[in-house]
Amino acid sequence: MGIIIENKLFGINYPEDRTGLYFFPLLIGSFFFGIDSLQTSKKIILIAFTLPLFIFPIHFFASTNLSWSSLENEVIPQRFYQTITKFPTKDKYPPSVEGYQKRLMRWSYFNFSEKGEQFSLQQDGYPTYVADFQIASSVDSSLWKNYYDSIDGDPQSEIFLLQRKNMLWKKLLFSKAETPVHQQNDQYFELYRGSMDTLAGKNLYIGFTINISSKTKPFNGWIVTSVATWDKIYLRYEYTPLSWYRTDWLENGKDFTNGHFIADLPEGASRYVTYIWNIDKINFTVNSYELEVFELTGH
Repeated sequence: MGIIIENKLFGINYPEDRTGLYFFPLLIGSFFFGIDSLQTSKKIILIAFTLPLFIFPIHFFASTNLSWSSLENEVIPQRFYQTITKFPTKDKYPPSVEGYQKRLMRWSYFNFSEKGEQFSLQQDGYPTYVADFQIASSVDSSLWKNYYDSIDGDPQSEIFLLQRKNMLWKKLLFSKAETPVHQQNDQYFELYRGSMDTLAGKNLYIGFTINISSKTKPFNGWIVTSVATWDKIYLRYEYTPLSWYRTDWLENGKDFTNGHFIADLPEGASRYVTYIWNIDKINFTVNSYELEVFELTGH
């Protein structure tokens, strides 16, 4: 009753999954205490009360399998990652991918384990219907069907890989390239700061190619793009953790190319900033970088 009252009066969600596991020992204990308090010698009554308890072991053995976990509901098959890796792009940037935030770590694991440098799974504002690919839990929505085709799916987790029917085009708005060496241990290194006075409602793509090095392993740094108002209210925040791609950022190492997209820029947004967040404030060097800002156009 307490849970129902909390929901009706205070809007607290009902417990589910692991937050509701305490119901099992509570229910079983209630059965045993109830049976113990019965004042009867008739076995049929005792059997009638204990019989429902057999539902639990029967359900356990009926749902047991050795191929997948029934408790894992955010499974991304590795073939999703491989499909996107093989997808040809019209420029140097990897295909953009979007999905629910719980899928970020599994996606990042594929990126790291395969030494890939695919797009970091974006989740802020999901779904936005801008990304080249979506990792979605349902394809029933009419909005999905308007913009995407389902090209693969996992029957256990019911998660689908969606590909955009018409990929958006990148219209170049601004580009910047610098090659001087910047060695520092500051917490922030700004790559670009731009105004959004005329960009409300549009979709932006910020692409970057950067060469950095650090003797610290791993280098705990993020490339961040944030959107804010003049009074510093943050509206969007996208990030790419560099240590999720490589543990070694060595001198004379290869460039790192990736990007962020900001969908449907909200009214009131005044500026956006792309920067390196040096979380541990350690020494690192920016050998060179190139940054391009695009407007995403199309339908």
